[in-house]
Amino acid sequence: MALFSFRHSVKTFSERRTEESRAAEQGQTAAHLRYITRPKAARVVVQERLSGGTQARAATLAEDEAQRRKGRVCERFVIALPSEASREQREALTRAYAEQLSKGIAGYVAAIHDQHGNDTKNPHAHFVFFDVQQKTGGRGRPKSALGFARKNAIENAARAWAELHNRMMRGWGFGEESEISYLSYADRGIDRLPTIHEGASSRATPTAKKQAKRNGNTSTKATRGLRPTQSSVKSTN
Repeated sequence: MALFSFRHSVKTFSERRTEESRAAEQGQTAAHLRYITRPKAARVVVQERLSGGTQARAATLAEDEAQRRKGRVCERFVIALPSEASREQREALTRAYAEQLSKGIAGYVAAIHDQHGNDTKNPHAHFVFFDVQQKTGGRGRPKSALGFARKNAIENAARAWAELHNRMMRGWGFGEESEISYLSYADRGIDRLPTIHEGASSRATPTAKKQAKRNGNTSTKATRGLRPTQSSVKSTN
C-alpha cells in the first residue's frame, strides 16, 4: 500500500498573516530543528547549504532576515515515505526531493523518521527549507529561489513529490500498487472517504504534545489546508 500524505506549514513575521498559528518567534526555528533531528526519532539527517554552517546559526540568520523583511522564516513539510521501500531507498528519495525543491540553491534540513514505534509503520520525512533571495540583475526586487508565496506553489510541490516518488519506485521495480496520486479521491472520481497519515503526534500523550509545542513543533496546528493532501491513498485491498 502506498500512502500520500503531504503537509506544509510556514512561520512568518508578516503582519498580514491570515492565521495566528503562522506567527514566527525568535528561537522557534532552532527548537523545531532540534525536535525533528533528535537521535531518538531521526535515523538519517540530511542538510545542505546552511547559512552559517550549522542548523542553529542557519535558524537564527533566517529569523533575523525574516523579521527585518517582515516575511517568511522557512518552509516546513512532513511527507509520508513508502513503507515498502528499503531504508536506503527512502533516503535516496528524500535527498532527491530536497534537491529538486531547493533547486540546488536554497538550504535545507531533512530528517527521516522510520526507526522506532509507530514510525516503523508510518515512515515519514520532515523537511525545513531556507529560502534564498536571488538578484535578478536589474533594479527589481530580489527573487525567491523557492517561490512558495506564489499561487499554487504548494500544490505544485505536492505534484512534484508524487511524480518523483512514482518515477523512483518504478525504477526500483515496484508495481502500480506502490504509486501515489496528489489528486483527491473526488478529483479522481473515487467514492471513498479519505484516510490520513498517522504520525507520532496522533498517538502522543497530552504532556508530550505540550512539550512538542514548546519545542516549536506546531505543524499539526499550522498545517496548511491542501485538498490533495487530505485524500490520496492508492492501495490494493
